[in-house]
Amino acid sequence: MGIRERREKEREQRRADILRAARIAFSEIGIEQASVERIAQESELGKGTIYLYFKSKEEILLALMVEDMVRLDDMIDAVIERGTKASDKLLGAFDVFYEFADENPLFFHMITHVDIKSICEKALVERLPGSIQELFIKRNQQTYQRLVDVVAKGAETGEFYLRNSSEDTVLMLEMALKGAMIVITHNMVAPGMPAIDAKSILRSTAEHLVLGLRSREAPIQP
Repeated sequence: MGIRERREKEREQRRADILRAARIAFSEIGIEQASVERIAQESELGKGTIYLYFKSKEEILLALMVEDMVRLDDMIDAVIERGTKASDKLLGAFDVFYEFADENPLFFHMITHVDIKSICEKALVERLPGSIQELFIKRNQQTYQRLVDVVAKGAETGEFYLRNSSEDTVLMLEMALKGAMIVITHNMVAPGMPAIDAKSILRSTAEHLVLGLRSREAPIQP
């Protein structure tokens, strides 16, 4: 291995070490409380070294989200490829999303409690090609488009009867399920209501939403 290749490998390793340290810091004391100084301490690097790799805490946060989204996308793609009907593909994707969020608390917190638009604006003043911000936006759009394609195919084959565009339909599905996840995980259910199992109720919610897509009823008139 030449000097250039070795230096590049060392740089990649140091970047990975910074992200691991940031994940620990964000998880232990919270995204709002964690600072670049704390991340530097956790990684046993100087604060100046951190800034050689990332311009801000927000950029570090986006880099972590990109890492998680890459893994999640691979899982969703596998489920979609295995499915036969559009409804099976959608439900499989929702199952994977919930399980991934349940096993990765920091990811769940980032997608349900963080002002992503503000984070992107703080990460970089402009969307430069190849920047973390650009990678995050493209990755998010890629996941969204994957589901839009599934819904559009379901409508094309007659399995789904859409009242809105496939784009709006996916957005509403995502918002509804994310809202259900927040209600359940934060115990926002009034006392006296039936006890619920998070996984089963979210699965049932997803099934009801998908069942609505298969309805033959006429669109609701404004």
